Amino acid sequence: MYTLFPAVLFAIAAPLLAHPLDNLATRASPETVYLSNCNEFEPGIHFSEIDYYAAGSSSQNLEQPTDTCGGITENGGWVTWGGKPISCKFSDSGVTFTSNIAGNGQSVAQFSKAGTGSNGFKNFNCFRDNQRTLYTRIGVACKSFPDVRPRE
Repeated sequence: MYTLFPAVLFAIAAPLLAHPLDNLATRASPETVYLSNCNEFEPGIHFSEIDYYAAGSSSQNLEQPTDTCGGITENGGWVTWGGKPISCKFSDSGVTFTSNIAGNGQSVAQFSKAGTGSNGFKNFNCFRDNQRTLYTRIGVACKSFPDVRPRE
């Protein structure tokens, strides 16, 4: 039996107009981007990735992302999302997403603003999400911990 360690998940849903107190279950369909930390069950590898959902409502029940920009690591493990911009280019679309989470972004209250992001076409607000598993695939789980989600 393997234990999942908490992972950071930052969700960045479509642009700038979201009310930060909206419940995740009521999230509508604007596109959503998650900054997430993932665990491989064997051999215990940790990595970060950015996950894109064409519709944010498709990220509520362990659904697979529409596109992923994966394999982001820092010192052989998860990246520290706060305090510096982090960019990654999605493989399917070729779009680069850049997050800019505040240095204290992982410690703000749930659903509070923790930073911003941009895909070159839209600007996003990032709000701390709740602690939940975003999705799993064979041997990997991407789980929220303190996480940030921007949304419309």
